[in-house]
Amino acid sequence: MLEGNWPVAENTRLQRCGRYTVFACLLTLATFGVALFTAYSWDNPGFVSLSAALQVGLSGEDDDLTDQGFSVNESEMSASELQGRFWPDQKNVTSNATTEVVPRTAVSLPGTSKLILVNCAEDGKPIKKKGSKDRILHCPHQCNMTNNKADLSRADAVVFNPLWMAPLKVPPRTKAPGQIWAYSFHFESASGHGFARGTTKALSGKVDLTMTYKGRSDIFRPYYRLSALQPGLPDVHVDYAKGKPYLLLWFVSNCGARGRMSLFKQLQKLLGPDKAHMFGSCGMRSGCKSKHSADPCNVQLMSKYKFYAAFENARCEGYITEKFFRGLIRSTPMVPLALGGLGRRDYEYIAPPESFLHVDDFSSVEALAKTLLEIDADDRRYNRFHAWRQRLTVTSQHANYHTAYCELCERLHSGQHLHPRSYGTSLERWMFDGCLSDGPRWKA
Repeated sequence: MLEGNWPVAENTRLQRCGRYTVFACLLTLATFGVALFTAYSWDNPGFVSLSAALQVGLSGEDDDLTDQGFSVNESEMSASELQGRFWPDQKNVTSNATTEVVPRTAVSLPGTSKLILVNCAEDGKPIKKKGSKDRILHCPHQCNMTNNKADLSRADAVVFNPLWMAPLKVPPRTKAPGQIWAYSFHFESASGHGFARGTTKALSGKVDLTMTYKGRSDIFRPYYRLSALQPGLPDVHVDYAKGKPYLLLWFVSNCGARGRMSLFKQLQKLLGPDKAHMFGSCGMRSGCKSKHSADPCNVQLMSKYKFYAAFENARCEGYITEKFFRGLIRSTPMVPLALGGLGRRDYEYIAPPESFLHVDDFSSVEALAKTLLEIDADDRRYNRFHAWRQRLTVTSQHANYHTAYCELCERLHSGQHLHPRSYGTSLERWMFDGCLSDGPRWKA
């Protein structure tokens, strides 16, 4: 009986073994594919998926924004939902910045480096990444960066961010003698993240430097900024009004901010429905499959508009997101119509005064619409808003990250201006108080 049934049983065993072998091969190939995809997306600064983008942002085809991938929909999500990549792993950063980040294997001269403990989960992700140790931030002077809480007592500086407190979940009650504490706040508006007030209050009085998007910070860290182009580049005369039949564009996915929504709908009525268009969850469908502005379909769409409605969902001092820079990048040159911050002054920290319009500059929505229509009819006047493009370009978030931390590094080495207390008597009030509703503040 056993001899007669053996070939059938063995054949069944072989079939099962074959199936298991095929499954194991497929699983191995899938694992290899995921690993290859991960390595490529991490190592290649030109490749940015939506989940790897730093907030939702600008297109990556610009030379000065090769490390960014921006969605045309608004960045209403938190940075923890759309995780950032501040440093390409094991790569030098390619940007307009003069700084670069290299692995710990670089040569460090004894006694010349300062240690910065980064107590911010977002800023510390590249340090925490498996297989990497402390990083060396190359600036005019050298600093090492760590997110190991065991380094707290020996760190020359500690950077706290109340939005993403890690590895230390709560601020220490005391600080080491001579240690500098810096307060970081970026990506998110203060008005929408009241949970961070408690941590901020606990840090008040102990923080020596502020490092936020507020222009009055000791170390200014905006979303983006403009930097000078390389000298000697030839002047290129472009008619930026050519081929733009439409006046005002807005991509919006958060329909809850009523002030800005009401403003845009009023402008649509005054400008004409054929001149002002709203796309996204709150408006029409664009017809483009990709949400990235680098996508040819989106580039073609945006290239038909003269102005972009850079309307923030919160009006806090210095809170200016990628919405403002969407019109400033080279691939889709538009003029931002800003609604945000505490007014025009906040925007002039990061862009030339003649590069944008601010809603608060006008006495009424009618006056604003009248000015937009006048500019629409005057190509020479419109082109003056683009004159800055001959000398400036938008920098990347990599560059802004390095600029901020390099400034902290330089202050540690120089020993100067380490205790200015720019926030006055209360860090909590300085950061969280004074935000406005999202609507316009018409000029009297």
